[in-house]
Amino acid sequence: MNRLNHINLTKEACQILEDSYLVPDSRIDFIITANLSSDNNQKSSAIHFDNCAFREGAERVSHCKSLYTMVSDRFSKRSLRALGRLLHTVQDFYAHSNWIEFHESKNPIPLWDLNPNNLTAEIYSGYWAVGKPKIYNSIPPGHNKLNKDSVSSRESKIKVSSGINQGKTYFELAYQTALNASKAELDKFIENVKSYRVTTFTGDRVNAGTDADVFIILYDSTGINTGRIYLDNKARNDFRRGHSDAFIVGTNLNIVDLTKISIGYATNDEDYIGDEPGWFLEKVSVDEIQSTKTWTFNCDRWLATDKGDGLTIIDLKPASVIPA
Repeated sequence: MNRLNHINLTKEACQILEDSYLVPDSRIDFIITANLSSDNNQKSSAIHFDNCAFREGAERVSHCKSLYTMVSDRFSKRSLRALGRLLHTVQDFYAHSNWIEFHESKNPIPLWDLNPNNLTAEIYSGYWAVGKPKIYNSIPPGHNKLNKDSVSSRESKIKVSSGINQGKTYFELAYQTALNASKAELDKFIENVKSYRVTTFTGDRVNAGTDADVFIILYDSTGINTGRIYLDNKARNDFRRGHSDAFIVGTNLNIVDLTKISIGYATNDEDYIGDEPGWFLEKVSVDEIQSTKTWTFNCDRWLATDKGDGLTIIDLKPASVIPA
């Protein structure tokens, strides 16, 4: 797919993140940017499913999944970037191979399960001269002939001559199938994920704000915890004096009930603390998006090495709970 179609496919597929999980547009941008940045590497057949590199492309998709599953916050920058790279490769399969042509008599066009062993010998993808590896017995049609990246490409303009898809162009079928495949990947991405809105309230006193990398850890009554989830909004100065800041985070851990949080910043590792890390935190609220349950955690203290007891990370238990 060309850049515009990658953008449109990704925006439409990711609408569920905005609607059901309240992931803001600024986070969706990470997915789109990562998707488009995949085009910066035209030498990798795997990224674009060129040169019949189906096994390599499937391995890339699997690797991207492993990257987002190992991150504590499913809606973190790192996780969303992995999703964006994955979607680029999945979308290109339907535009760069003859999958659509091979299944033109079916509606909807079936999705490939990303298992190379389930591809027939009749499925191939376009030849791309600079791409490596090249996995084929005989050279397939060139990318310029086979691609359905845009409505104007040669193959895209071909219309199905008969059957249930009669009159539809190969581009229309490729676009819709790539969209269906993208939505299927989004379903896997959010499977069993709960989203939370974490809101911090910084005190209104001198030097109350912080430049440090602030994180939160969510715990339930069984001891399950999310690990560090870093709180950061794109292109925004968070944790300013007298301000509240909201962050959407997601975890697939089964947190039955939120009984404790840890929040603050670390001073003994590689996290950034800035020139003025000291932070006066008044309170924290945590809303479970899917259930509308709310927990409030009072703090009303400094998290700073040079004030109070010198702690920069604090454990808090809920002062109040509003049930769903």
